[in-house]
Amino acid sequence: MRAFFIRRSFRGDHLYSECLRAYIEYLLKGRFNQEFFIEGTRSRTGKLNYPKFGMLRYYIEAILRDVVEDLYISPISIFYDTVAESKSYSLEQKVAKKKKESLTDFLNVQKVLRKDLAALIWNLGVR
Repeated sequence: MRAFFIRRSFRGDHLYSECLRAYIEYLLKGRFNQEFFIEGTRSRTGKLNYPKFGMLRYYIEAILRDVVEDLYISPISIFYDTVAESKSYSLEQKVAKKKKESLTDFLNVQKVLRKDLAALIWNLGVR
C-alpha cells in the first residue's frame, strides 16, 4: 500500500492540477486500487463542514474522457459517537480560548483511545 501527498488547496495552480490529473489517470489505467475521503472537516463546534468533491471529479472526468471504461466506487461511512475534544469544545463556547496542542497532549491521546476501546469491548460483551 502506498500513499501520495495532495496539497490541501491548489486553486489557480493549473500546472499542479494537471499533474495530479495525469497521475490519477496513470493509476486508473494501471488498475491500482485507490482510497480517498471526500468528507468535510469537523469544525471546532463539532458541526460537519461540506464535503470536498475535487478528487471525485477527477475520477468521473476520466470515465467521461474514456481514460478507463469502468470504475468501481464503494462509498463507506465511518463515524464516531464520541469526539475526544468534546470537553474543550464546550469550554471554548463558554469562555476559554482554544488551547494550543502540545507534545504532551499527543502522547496522552493513547489514554483516551485505550479508554474508548475498553468501553467498546465491554459494550460488545467481550469479557
